[in-house]
Amino acid sequence: MMSTKYLLIATTILLSSFFVGCASRHNAALSLQPNDVPEQQIAQNQQPVAIQQVGFEQPVRSANREPLWHESFEEARRESSETGKPILAAFSGSDWCPPCKKLKTDVFDTQQFRNWANENVVLLDLDFPKHKPQPQSIRVQNQQLAQQFEIQGYPTVVFLGENNQQLGRMGFASNVDQWLAGAKAQLR
Repeated sequence: MMSTKYLLIATTILLSSFFVGCASRHNAALSLQPNDVPEQQIAQNQQPVAIQQVGFEQPVRSANREPLWHESFEEARRESSETGKPILAAFSGSDWCPPCKKLKTDVFDTQQFRNWANENVVLLDLDFPKHKPQPQSIRVQNQQLAQQFEIQGYPTVVFLGENNQQLGRMGFASNVDQWLAGAKAQLR
């Protein structure tokens, strides 16, 4: 009976060291740079294996992809400056405001809106949740922007051009066609 206990402990220690070894080998592999050759392969005269670093570029936008909603005003402004597109700043209460939820599902989540947004605007989500956690820096930024643009209710969409010039503003619309017609009129 005692030998079974020791065998179980030995097996546990052996398996633990195996998994720890796998984790450290995995972490070491992640830190390799492109075309690095592990020293072990060189010492054993093995054929070097090129390790390719995988990274993510800027989000690719196409007409069929979901548009990127920025939370940071600075990021949206940078993209607007680079692309020449105005910013669509959507002020909403995503977890408590029924018209905001309806605008999201009936307009912003539609393929028709996505196609239009990818071609015409930079999206900025300025949310004022009551129950969802939100970083303090985003909360402060959103409050400052709401004051700056004198937001009185939700949802409110403000279109911004160069130097944060207000091009227009909109609220709720009952369907995507009506909302897009209003947006296009604001941006003329």
